[in-house]
Amino acid sequence: MPLPLEGIRVIANTYTWAGPYAMMMLADMGAEIIRVESIQRWQWNTRGFMARPTKEQAAVLMGPMGAAYPNRDPGPRPWNRHAMFNSHARNKKSFTVDLASPEGVDIFKQLVAQSDAVVENSTPGVMDKLGVGYEALRRVRPDLVMVSSSGMGAAGPYAGHRGFGSQMEDLSGFTWLRCYPDGDPADTSLSNHSDAAGGAGIAFAVLAALHYRNRTGRGQWVDMSQSENLIGQIPDAVMDYTMNGRVQKSIGNRHRSMAPQGVYPSLGDDKWVAISVATDEQWQALCHAMGNPAWAANPRYETSLGRWKNQDELDEGIGRWTQRRVGRETAESLQALGVAAGEITSDAELSGDPHLWSRNFFRMVDHPETGRHWHPGPLWHFSETPVEFRTPPVLMGEHNEYVYKELLGCSDAEYRRLEETGHIGMDFVPEVV
Repeated sequence: MPLPLEGIRVIANTYTWAGPYAMMMLADMGAEIIRVESIQRWQWNTRGFMARPTKEQAAVLMGPMGAAYPNRDPGPRPWNRHAMFNSHARNKKSFTVDLASPEGVDIFKQLVAQSDAVVENSTPGVMDKLGVGYEALRRVRPDLVMVSSSGMGAAGPYAGHRGFGSQMEDLSGFTWLRCYPDGDPADTSLSNHSDAAGGAGIAFAVLAALHYRNRTGRGQWVDMSQSENLIGQIPDAVMDYTMNGRVQKSIGNRHRSMAPQGVYPSLGDDKWVAISVATDEQWQALCHAMGNPAWAANPRYETSLGRWKNQDELDEGIGRWTQRRVGRETAESLQALGVAAGEITSDAELSGDPHLWSRNFFRMVDHPETGRHWHPGPLWHFSETPVEFRTPPVLMGEHNEYVYKELLGCSDAEYRRLEETGHIGMDFVPEVV
């Protein structure tokens, strides 16, 4: 069956995680995603952290990220082996070109003329300096859709602000709300949620702009700020200040109205279970599950307000009950009674979760340079257009011949010349480390 986005071609000049993650979603749905890469320049944090780390460097300098190579071995071409890239590189194509040269700009424009959309997530102004900004590209494709995603957007006092998702979370107030109660925001764990959220926002913007073009025949440029995208996910905190002059602080695992709510110890080493109680009926169900202990009959806990005011005492009592039980059993027994609960799972437990396996979430992928490994699966199950892993994570420059010869019409002689001049290749030049 044709996939939902079959026939749509997107040129992706994307880095790190937000842009590539967005392109993964579109590729899974059938869009032809052509990554723009260069053998002249290393895209830091995209295909790993170094172009050519030794096995020792991967172990010492990169710490846990060195383990993202199969068997902790970068191999002869590390840029094709790092899990940070391969986790989102399926179903895509890759070609190389040197955009720092006029000829490379011309090649890029020729490809854009045959494409529906361009997506980039570089610092504002970079694409314009290269000669491939929206105004330049719409001259070769008037109905082009172009989405530019940056940390703070392309206009305003902070437009030139550089950073990764973690900095965007700091600037958007997200980190402030995630720190430990009475703790220091500097101790907040790294999440990079901004990248994942930004990726979803980018993909949505592409689809919305393409839909607009289908209705009107007109393309457009979309300026997306990842920080603004993230602020939209904490609107209650923003509105609380604008309406009440109150600055919200972190409340940890608790809720601003439900109680009890928290993460409680379970049987075993570093095992936990999350429980949320929203109503009086759910509180009674929790008490029943705990065997109706005498402490839970305290009149202070009869109302939701009373429970909310006495959460420290509640947490202590609930914790005594949960720590004697297996977390999954606790969660399942409470779920059966209508109480929201879930076991806190590790990566290992998640990888063996029977629910995910029953839904065919994990997919075996054969990669020419990493071997056979299970990968997290598609994000959706379409009833009429099943999403599959059609191709494994793309090698750098793997589709050079397709792009240059089939799409751009290069002769064999011209192709060889472009190889010699540094546009075409599958390996970084020796100077790139």
